[in-house]
Amino acid sequence: FEALIEFNKATEINRIFEEGMLLAEPLLGQIKNISLSGIADKSSLLEAQEKYTRLEIGLEKSRSAVAISKTNFLNLFQVEGVDFVEKIDPIQVNFQPDEIAKVVRSNYQLRRQLHFKNAIMLDKKALQVGDSPTISFSTSLVAPAKDFSQDSVASAGLAVDYIFNDGGSRNAQIGALRAEIEAMNRITYDIESKLTARAITLNQEYTTAKKTQFSLEDVLALSEELRDTSKAQLISGRSSVQEILSAEVKLAEIKIELITAEALATLASYRFNAITGELLDSIKWD
Repeated sequence: FEALIEFNKATEINRIFEEGMLLAEPLLGQIKNISLSGIADKSSLLEAQEKYTRLEIGLEKSRSAVAISKTNFLNLFQVEGVDFVEKIDPIQVNFQPDEIAKVVRSNYQLRRQLHFKNAIMLDKKALQVGDSPTISFSTSLVAPAKDFSQDSVASAGLAVDYIFNDGGSRNAQIGALRAEIEAMNRITYDIESKLTARAITLNQEYTTAKKTQFSLEDVLALSEELRDTSKAQLISGRSSVQEILSAEVKLAEIKIELITAEALATLASYRFNAITGELLDSIKWD
């Protein structure tokens, strides 16, 4: 899923840069013509050229990111001829501390470790029980088919089994198992601590990314309004071509930040749900 998310993010960012270049190139040409005619100063042209160069550099970087993410995706999924993948939605993540502890305890690696420890504890208990005397009681009755009172024989027996000296073998086995259990306790604690820290971090990353996404959606709407206003005012001379170029560049930057925030939220949500080892069960397949 990480390869898919990264591939989609790279292609979406590249699309923004490609569209931005198509819009910015004619605007830059107009600014150059205005500057050469002496209507605008050279500083305006320099500022516009700087913005255009930022788009050019961003475009080349985005093309490189697409190529890398596409290669990783194709190699991982063993497919060919895929140039674009649809964006996948994040899985809901917003847990309180006690809920995170429950998620961590459901981790496959942690559960497996606990099962191993429980099995060794049962072995140790069996050895400890065997170290005590074993007492058994038995009875029997031999009787003829007809006259029970004359020829019947009844017997009862009590047996006590105990190994007085096994050379310390049993104690040594119990000690070895006790040491193994202590080692597993340390391993279990280490696994649980790392998983808890990772779960808390991913939960926070998801929450932060979603807040950033919501904020950027509001900023995007305002930036689109500002760009459209600048275009409308260009005819009346109340705005300049340079202002339109600045608005287009700013709008592209906000779109890229929004795509990045959405991808971070999705990535964090899938990584969080992968902690349980049951990621596929969390996905609502259509």
